[in-house]
Amino acid sequence: MYMRKLNKVWLIVVLGLLVAAPPVGAASVEMAPTVKAAFDKMVASADSSLASRMTLTYQDLATLQTQNEEWDRNNGAIHADNSERLSQFSKEMKQLDAEKRQKLELEYKQTREKYEPLFNSYSALNKQIVVAKFFKSKEVNAALRAQAEAMKIPVQLAREDIKAKLDAWNAAKQSTADTVKRVRQTLAETKPLQDQIKAKKKSVTSLNGRFSEAWKGFSPAVKKADASAAMNALTEAVSISRQRNDLKESIYALEVNIKDILQRAKRQLD
Repeated sequence: MYMRKLNKVWLIVVLGLLVAAPPVGAASVEMAPTVKAAFDKMVASADSSLASRMTLTYQDLATLQTQNEEWDRNNGAIHADNSERLSQFSKEMKQLDAEKRQKLELEYKQTREKYEPLFNSYSALNKQIVVAKFFKSKEVNAALRAQAEAMKIPVQLAREDIKAKLDAWNAAKQSTADTVKRVRQTLAETKPLQDQIKAKKKSVTSLNGRFSEAWKGFSPAVKKADASAAMNALTEAVSISRQRNDLKESIYALEVNIKDILQRAKRQLD
């Protein structure tokens, strides 16, 4: 029951990391040439305080856009790396100590086969002893019992040898199972982090929509030479961009935590 639950968690972890990250990029803040010309004209005609604020705010927005694209690249790279690392775990766990286990299994089977003639002879001899009782021949019965007694020690040693080989094989299998269990428990620690990333990406997607709406109002305001409306659009776009970048930075931090967990799991596997 426990292992089925553990395997279910493992499957969720695998699917969570391997699923492609949804696009969370930002709309471009580059101005078309005509809009840029109108913006420059509007800034030039505005009072110095407003003109300065508009210029600095647009520069802030451009900087935030660059940072946004950097976070997208960084998050995409680390997510891909984490997914690749995780995809290797299933294969590595199946191969864990496989050669050692196969060798011990072969030794057990070969040892059992080696002693099979001895066990067959001992079994046949004991059957003869049972049959000899019906003939009531003390000499034959005594001879058979003497042979059986002489075989007792070799048979016992053979059984102990087989048991030792079986115990060694079982111990190796149990050791592998224990290691795999520990690794899967460690990997399961990524699940809540994946859930947080998923929630944050949804928030980023929502902010992308808000950003697009805010930015849609910028060009018309510039074309109408409405400096106040243009400034409001810029200010809102900057605010949304900062929130979005903060979220992407926190997503990166979570991916780093996942990477650390995967490295710890790898050490356990090695």
